[in-house]
This record gives sequence, C-alpha cells and structure tokens, in this order.
Amino acid sequence: MKTKFTLLTALVVAFFALNAQQVQNGSFETWTSPSAPDGWATLDAIIPPIAPSGLSMKDTVDKVDGAASVKLTSTYIALANDTVPGMLSLGTGFFNGASPQFYGTPFAYRPDTLFFSYKYTPTGNDTAYLGLGAHKTGGSWVLNGGLLLTGTAGQWANVFIPLTDNYTDTTGTIDTLMIQFISSANQPRLGSTLNVDAVSLGYVGGVAPCTAPTVPTSASATSSTITQGQSDTLSLSGGSLGNGQWTWYSGSCGGTQVGTGASLTVTPAATTTYFVRGEGCGQVTSCVQVTVTVIPVGINEIGNIALSVFPNPASDVLTISADKNISGYNFAVLDVTGRMVSSTTLDGQTSTVNIANLAKGNYIYKIMDGNNQLVKQDKFVVIK
Repeated sequence: MKTKFTLLTALVVAFFALNAQQVQNGSFETWTSPSAPDGWATLDAIIPPIAPSGLSMKDTVDKVDGAASVKLTSTYIALANDTVPGMLSLGTGFFNGASPQFYGTPFAYRPDTLFFSYKYTPTGNDTAYLGLGAHKTGGSWVLNGGLLLTGTAGQWANVFIPLTDNYTDTTGTIDTLMIQFISSANQPRLGSTLNVDAVSLGYVGGVAPCTAPTVPTSASATSSTITQGQSDTLSLSGGSLGNGQWTWYSGSCGGTQVGTGASLTVTPAATTTYFVRGEGCGQVTSCVQVTVTVIPVGINEIGNIALSVFPNPASDVLTISADKNISGYNFAVLDVTGRMVSSTTLDGQTSTVNIANLAKGNYIYKIMDGNNQLVKQDKFVVIK
C-alpha cells in the first residue's frame, strides 16, 4: 500500500513519553540487518545492489534513547548516477526493478499524537522530511501528511505532533500505519545527515503539558583535585528535571557535550571546568559549573637535577637523593584530594622524610626549589 504525503498542519517542540500501543522497535534497539532496524525498511535493505552504501546505518554513539538511533545520509550512488537520500519506513518495502515501494505496517489503533527525536545536519539549505499516513479499514488514507525537518544546530530536538485535527475521517478503525523519515526532502544534497530515535505514539488524552527543567543549584565533584589518570564523579544538586534531561559540557555552557544524567564519571587529562544544565521542552536552563584540578604525574620541571625518591612502596621512611646539593628544597606530601599532609625542608644531597604516621594508601609528593618552583612530582604508595 502506497501513499503520497502532503504537509501536516502542526508541530510543537516538546518531549513526553507514553506507555500505550506503540510502533514496533520505535527506539531501534534490535537490528537483524546492519542497514535496517527490525520492523522498518530502508533503501539499503530493499535494493541489494546498492547495499551497503551508507544511506542508512545503526548509530550507537549519537542517540537519545536506549542503545542506538538510525542514521540516514544522502549519499552518491553510482547505480543511480545521482545523490540519493537515506530513507526509513515503518513496515516493509521492496524494489520492483524500477523504483522502491514502501508499505506501512498493520495497525489497529488510531493514535492522536506522534512523538520522536531527531538530529539533522543538512548540507547547505537542505531539509529532511517526515511522512505520516493512516489507512482506514475498507476505505482510504484518512491521515495523509508530511513535515519538513530543518537543521538542529548539532543538538537533538524532541518533538510531538498532535494528529487528531489532521484526520480527514474520525470514524471507523485503522488497518495500516505509515511513518517515513527521509534525509533530503527535495533535491538531495550530498552529506545531509538525519538521526532518528525514540519514535512513539500517544492516544486519547496523550498530549500532556511538557514540564521544562529548572536550573540546578550547584555542581560538585567527589574530589576537587585528582592525579592524572584517575577518574572523578560529578554530581548536581537542586533544580527539577521535569520532562527534560541534565546535560554536561566542558569548555563552556553548551560547549562540548561530555554526557548526561544527574551524575557523571569523568577522567580529565588536564584541569577542566564542567558545566551542567537542564534541557527539555524546547528550553535550556542556565548552567552551574565545577572545576576538577588534575595533578600531572612524573613531571620534572627543572631538568638539570637528577632526583630519586625511594623506596616505593614505603612504610615508614622515604629517601630523597640528588646529584647536587638541594639544601632548602621543600618536600611536600599530598593526599589524593590535593590536601597537604606534611612538609619537610631537605638538607644536602640525601635526605630522609618520616612517613610512619601516614595511613595506608596513595599519595603525591612535590619537590620545590628555593624559589618555590616545581622540580619534581610523582605518586607513591604507603603500605603497612
């Protein structure tokens, strides 16, 4: 069964999840074919001579729900001698030797809302396309529409579309549902990329107000100072999530996204400031921030001194040996949070530092010269 789509009449930016009769595999979690999620058809899957072409694929990195989204890309296909859009269609499809044919899926309900998330990176002024249709038992297409999808500036857009007012006939039952996503609506532009995820349906009373998140009160880290190579856990307090999500960034508020959730484990290579904000219902809050200070290990800032600190691990005494007189240098011991626990002035070329009072665990030492410049720092272990 085929249909030609006209434009739908409504689009509301928001996000809301409902537990009702749903389309099969709407979050694209199961893939028997590498180019089409189960329950859906794509050009790659129904035209074997062009598969795999990159028109459609499973994306486990860029997603909003579960383990994967569908990535559709407008790609040059030698067989067609043209750029072809990536297409995803609910149900089945086949190639008749001249053109692809997509059919809907059997469906016995009349949804009043369509929910989905998309991320679109167009080439030039390209637009993507959503097509939607519902066929009435013993009749014709009673829902027959489409919507242009524009670029999302590198972010996911969560949307819902009220459908009730778009039905041409509200009597009787539905026997077929058609949902299609296309990476280029008209003249395909090479490289236009559309990711789709979290496709679901709502029913009578299904369109609920979308509650936007409110700004968190603060953000914090388990350890404000860590050693290079260690991980740290970020968390936030205050604010309300509503129907949105907490999103973490580095560099700036809205800069490089590093994760989502009320807490996040990070392993920064250098001192980094993290920002978190609430995002949802087409709105974003302001950010709160937290800085994680990273102490490098194995640094020798002044290379004209040969230093050794031993033994490591140690239980009661550390020996510091140099190839020249380092009288007056300072030997500081810090715990893994960056708190100084002892400070000793060194004497001569060889000195000892008593660490018998330190608890078992990992520590960092810093050796500073008379001008308070860092000579060397590294980590050591205390055993008992």
